Amino acid sequence: MFYCCGKTFRSKRQNILAKDSARRRQSDVARLLSQINAEYQAAQWGLSGLSQGSSTHEFITRRMENMEIVREELVELVGEEESVRLVVDQLGKSSQSEEGKDKTEEAKDT
Repeated sequence: MFYCCGKTFRSKRQNILAKDSARRRQSDVARLLSQINAEYQAAQWGLSGLSQGSSTHEFITRRMENMEIVREELVELVGEEESVRLVVDQLGKSSQSEEGKDKTEEAKDT
């Protein structure tokens, strides 16, 4: 970086590295959100599965604990508020997707 006329300038290499870092961060965020979605789906399937009792409760609890571990990684990348917003959006999309599948299944049954 260099400073001239009241402005800070970055070299071409620094610009490329900054863009690469931003892309990597976006990729990491997408990966973490995908993991959160997978844990959420597994917990949902645990709720609607045939098994009952403490094993189901333990399974769902473990999925929720895993979601929190992944969310903490997300906090490190984007901060607390943004991580909450991203997770809420992701889970909302997941719920809407499941509702759409349920309606499709109901239509097939009629």
